[in-house]
Amino acid sequence: MAARQDTSDDEGVISIREAIQAEEILEEETAAVLGDADDNNCTYSKGYAKRQPLYACFTCTGNKGILAGICYACSIHCHDNHILYELYTKRNFRCDCGNELFSGTKCELHPTKDNLNLKNVYNDNFKGLYCVCKRPYPDEDNPQDDEMIQCNICEDWFHTKHLGKAPENERFSEMACDSCVRKHPFLSYYSPLINVTYNNDPKAESLEVDVVTSDELNLSVIKDKDNSVCHDTKMKVDIKKPATDGGAVAMKRKANTDNPIDLSIKKDVSNVCKLLTLQKKYQSSNPDLSVMYLRNDWRLELCTCHDCKSLYKSHGIEFLLDNEDSIHVYEERSKAQYECQRHAGISELDSRIDNLSYDQKCHLAYGINDFKNNLTEFLKNLASKNKVVEPADIQEFFNKQEENRKKMKINLLQ
Repeated sequence: MAARQDTSDDEGVISIREAIQAEEILEEETAAVLGDADDNNCTYSKGYAKRQPLYACFTCTGNKGILAGICYACSIHCHDNHILYELYTKRNFRCDCGNELFSGTKCELHPTKDNLNLKNVYNDNFKGLYCVCKRPYPDEDNPQDDEMIQCNICEDWFHTKHLGKAPENERFSEMACDSCVRKHPFLSYYSPLINVTYNNDPKAESLEVDVVTSDELNLSVIKDKDNSVCHDTKMKVDIKKPATDGGAVAMKRKANTDNPIDLSIKKDVSNVCKLLTLQKKYQSSNPDLSVMYLRNDWRLELCTCHDCKSLYKSHGIEFLLDNEDSIHVYEERSKAQYECQRHAGISELDSRIDNLSYDQKCHLAYGINDFKNNLTEFLKNLASKNKVVEPADIQEFFNKQEENRKKMKINLLQ
């Protein structure tokens, strides 16, 4: 929140309770992104990390129009006081800090690196621009609050107002933008199984798909635009209409774990191509290539036959078959690691206190109690004057605390 400029205007003033709540939310969001991040070691040695928090440095590369990404540790040690773009997390990325893109400036944490990371993928986010509108976030020219959602394929962020139709209850786990759906059109055939906004027709309560196995008839072939092949197969599937309250939230730094889909498989056949099944069923209708809002565990519905795996690979999206690729899995693991580190820190503090002498423990307890009393008195004094707490007031309080600490230290030495 920006510093308050006009004390006569109550706009922007928040209570201490609101400040604490905001701090708790910020802590949770930080834990979700950085809880599992190493702040002392560059991630370069780990290769193309499955998923990690990234930053782009405008000071070093952005002002030259060069796209490059750096890891969390490098953002602290190598780019302190630089203008950085926070990119949240990206998949399959290797830290660029100090390579050829940085014009001879070496990485302080890992000086020896390849000239370029050829497998890294960059987009406009590395310029600090997002969405189809190519605007920064937050946008100073458009301060209106608008939640952003990340596409799980291209990993760009989009304003909700630029995504078109959205599920009425806003409950979904991930989102695939319309640009990615058009780029990988075969994904649209999975909509009956994975898209919470699919088929709002009340008459379409149940859909049936007739499929044959490769053992029951001669194989026919359907080719995608890149000539990838899927073989015709047969099984019986009932696809239930999505419940009106199904799905999960995929807003920025938010997700849940609902799993409302009701899919009944009538016959378990290991050599079935689910994609071809859906293509046959809906080949008479034009596929919907708009934004897809995806159910929880939607990846489990993707076909994993040999030909489909080749199809995903040829499109460069084989990561969709990996359930641990999702942002939600990363965030949960990151928050768990954060909690482990926090409890370890508390245990270490307890251990250090236990090793103090009796006089040291008394001195520590006195200092904590003195700080508490002084802070209480400070806030009561401001409240009695109906005064808004300004940054200068906080600074004055801590200056007095420091003066008292120095006086106490002098008295102890005398």
